[in-house]
Parts: sequence; C-alpha cells; structure tokens
Amino acid sequence: MLVLGSSVALGAASLACGSSVEQAPGTGGSGGAGGSGPQPCGALAGVYALSLLPDDPLATPDDAVEMTLELADDGGGACAARLTPRFYPTASVATEVLPAAVVLDDSVGAVLPTASVGWYWGLGYFREYHFEQIVLARGPDGAFDGAASAKVDVNWAEDDICSVDEMAYVGTLAADAVAPEVYAGPTRVRPAERPSGDCFAASGGKTRPGLPEDTLLPWDVVAVEASEPLAGLASHVSIAAQGGGPTATSGWQDAPIATGVTATDTWAWARLTDWDAVLGTVQVVSVASGLVDGAGLALGAQAREVPVLDVGPAVDAHELDGAMTIGTFGQVVIAAGTASVTAPCNSGVGGLAGRILTAGKTKVLMRFRLDNLSSLVTTVVGRSGATYDVPWPGDPDPDGWLIAEANVAGESEIGFVLVPNSYCHWTADANVEVDRVWAE
Repeated sequence: MLVLGSSVALGAASLACGSSVEQAPGTGGSGGAGGSGPQPCGALAGVYALSLLPDDPLATPDDAVEMTLELADDGGGACAARLTPRFYPTASVATEVLPAAVVLDDSVGAVLPTASVGWYWGLGYFREYHFEQIVLARGPDGAFDGAASAKVDVNWAEDDICSVDEMAYVGTLAADAVAPEVYAGPTRVRPAERPSGDCFAASGGKTRPGLPEDTLLPWDVVAVEASEPLAGLASHVSIAAQGGGPTATSGWQDAPIATGVTATDTWAWARLTDWDAVLGTVQVVSVASGLVDGAGLALGAQAREVPVLDVGPAVDAHELDGAMTIGTFGQVVIAAGTASVTAPCNSGVGGLAGRILTAGKTKVLMRFRLDNLSSLVTTVVGRSGATYDVPWPGDPDPDGWLIAEANVAGESEIGFVLVPNSYCHWTADANVEVDRVWAE
C-alpha cells in the first residue's frame, strides 16, 4: 500500500473478551517447577485460550485481545511457546518456567512475526499493541491457576502527535475450547513489528486504507485467514466463479509476509491472474473439511462469496470526460472532466480504481488537486504482482494541480487505486479531484 503525503490505513479491532478460567486438562503436578537452566513444560504442555484486557476500569470487552497459546517441550529440555493472536500469524516467543509462573518473552528475536496486534483509523491515526511479556500464574500444585498478566508496548499516533507507551494488561488462561474460524476476502491484516524509536512509523494491524472492506480488486491478493493455526490450511483452499468454472490464480500457498517469512497454517494467499475474467464477478472461496486446530477442534467446510469490483477495461489513459473507463466506490462524483472523491476525516471510504496499458511505457502519471490538509493514498500494482512506489510530486501549479508518477518499466499493464484522506485534528473531510491518469 503506497502513500502520498502522509498515511497508513483503515480498520478497527473489536475482539470478544473471554472470561473462562477452567483448568486445562492434564496441567496438574509440578512439571517444569523451576531450577537452573532450561525447563521443560512437563504437565503444562497443551493448547490454551488466552484473553487479555487493559488493566483499566474503563476497559470494555471490545478492548480484549484473544490469543491461542501452544506450549510444548522442544526436545532439547526446554519449553517452547507459540502465540497466535486471533487472525494473526503465529509468533514463537521465549519461555521461562518458574515455580510460580510461566513467563513468555517477546522482547528479542525475529522482527516478524511478533506477538502484536493493531488497528488503523485512516492514515495518520493508529494503535499497535506489542505483548512484550506475558506472565501465566501457577498455583501451589504447579498447575496454571487461570490468571494472566502482560506488559504491553503501545505505539500510537493521532495525525501529528505520537508516542510509545507501556500498558498493563490482565486476563485469563483456559483450555482451548473455541472452534476455529476463517475469513476469506481481500487481505485485511498486516503483521506488526516491535515498536521502533519512530512512533509515527506504523508497521501493522488491521488495515485496508480506503479500500472496499469486503470487495476484491482484480489485482488483489485473495486471503484466507484463520483465527488460529490449522495444519495444511493452504492445501484445503480453492476458488471458483459463482455459477461454475475455475478462476485463474497464482496458486494457494502459506502467505509470504516478509522476505523469507511465511504465515504457515494461519494465512493462505493466492493472486488473481486473469483480470478481465473476474471483473464484476462473485468469487466463491471454499475451504474443504478436514482441518482441525491444535486442540483437535474441527473447522467445517466453508464457502464464502466475495465480489470483485468492475474497474473497467485497460486503456492508455483515463480522461474522465467521456465514456466511463474506471470503477468507483464510496462518495465519488464525476462531472466536467474530473472525479471528486470525499471522505470523512481519517476514514477513506471512497475512491477510484482502474487499469492502464503500460507495454512499451515506463511510467504511470496521475493529475489531481487536493483541498486543505487532505492527502491521497495511491496503490499501483503490476500484472507481475509487484507494487510500485509513488513519490510525492512536489509543489502544485498555480491552479493547484499536482502530477504524481510511478516508474513501471517492464509491466504490460497496471491497476491503480486513488483514495483521499484528511487529518481529524485540523479538518472534517477530505476532498480530492482527479482529472487524468495515463502512461508514458
């Protein structure tokens, strides 16, 4: 996702709060009861549901974060922990088994994935929550007593102010008795990294800035996201047009979330490869039966309908003064050769999308005009699947028009999306005028 001017994304986390504290079966005894050096999990090994809520009297169930925790002996004398925030990739975290608690630590290690969640409201308003340390209490008999607490780094920004703060969470640990769920549609979550010194640098969370939340664009990655690990997920997924007939994709695979890093068994991704065939269709993403979570709870067969936006044909240029050659969503008005897109502050609920023929061309250009304190989020994706940067274009001409461009040499065709944004602290709505998109 590319940003002109400022930016990062739209979303909201609203996760149900669990309150069950039943003791997990098989967790009695004193397995891993302390001592020097690595400790095995012993009788504490198992799959658990972990629910954590801010330690704040104003916190509500919507503020809770739900995770699946798997504890298992690693074969080398130590207890290994795998944390999966609901619908996020699994993070392996350091584990220390103490007489009174098991301590999970995610302060060091690989950048992705981490035990983090997040949400975005617009482009400059976001929260990221990194669960740096989680403590699971043990009772006198050595079994988990159902209580949990956590130290959480919160990276937040609101337009032109930001901070990284520490927050205490409390919650419960219980045997995993929650059946797995899946989502299918456009990718909606980006894994978050640990907070950096730059608190304006958003890294992840629930995010789809200004784009239709439940509608695919022809160049989108189609995602199947599981609420917890399901071994073999990618091999159980298929896609076909509603009414019959297969849909051409790049093939389902564990989702690559960074170079050399995949979200194994939690996310499966495929990219649509025949843009013409899918325009305006409804695609049915199916997940075959046979998948179970780590606790043995089954996911039944799934079939989810996902519409694809008709963004029009691929052309050399979109002039916006004749036949409609683009797709629109949200609050868009096209008149007098320009498209005006309006969005409430920091929400991004409307935009333009289209296709440009770029064979033999080296760049795609977009001419637009912004009102006070608005900005434009621009996505440019090639047939190859590559996403291209769109640098800020500099100063406007005397009439306020700007021209941004992306270098797309070697692509035969690109898809683009243009979405406005504004800052909530300073203005109410964003309005952007676009009068031409073309290739040279």
